[in-house]
Amino acid sequence: MAEIFTDEFFTRFDALCDRNRNVRGAGVIEGARLDLFAVDRDRRRAGFWEIKKYGRTGSRTETVQARQLLTLAFIQYLVTEERDRVLRDPAYVVEVALVAFVPAGRSIPQKTYLVPFNIA
Repeated sequence: MAEIFTDEFFTRFDALCDRNRNVRGAGVIEGARLDLFAVDRDRRRAGFWEIKKYGRTGSRTETVQARQLLTLAFIQYLVTEERDRVLRDPAYVVEVALVAFVPAGRSIPQKTYLVPFNIA
């Protein structure tokens, strides 16, 4: 990660965590884990993904944790709004996404998550 992101990325991420400690349901943001971070140096692409998997049947779905959503939102904010400060190479494309894997033949309703947080 240090090859792609400046120290400012980590500093700003920590500052966002500090400012948003009281966001409902977030708890300790530092404990959030995402499923995947990957880099393709040749194509100058990187990404952060949280993956949810759904079975063939049943009404149970994997829970999206508030702190996972905040983590994704913080990263998306930084690479969009502060990219010149947080990326070592501004040509990098950084994808940030919540992905649902659903078996063929099953559908689940699409859901949008509004993630409000404090930046100042």
